Amino acid sequence: MANGGTSRQRAIFSRTEWVALSPSLGLTRRQMQVVQLVFAGLHDKAIAVHLGRSRATIRTHLRRAAVRLGADDLVGMVLEVFRRFRSSRAGRRSP
Repeated sequence: MANGGTSRQRAIFSRTEWVALSPSLGLTRRQMQVVQLVFAGLHDKAIAVHLGRSRATIRTHLRRAAVRLGADDLVGMVLEVFRRFRSSRAGRRSP
């Protein structure tokens, strides 16, 4: 995206879904915030500007979030968030 990933898009997860998913991720508040912004389509530089932090700090948050989720990289982290979301939804369905 030419505008740094800030165009209006349909959110992948609703605010309610993020709240429900948060405990299963075990991330700090800031890590959770950065992961949510990744899911909103922002890249590290845009997240840094949005949060008023350095790009290196954002990369550190992403790297540590990935480690907490057992992932080796950003793609693995995103896939793990989706996996946990699917697991949490499956647990709420009636048999």
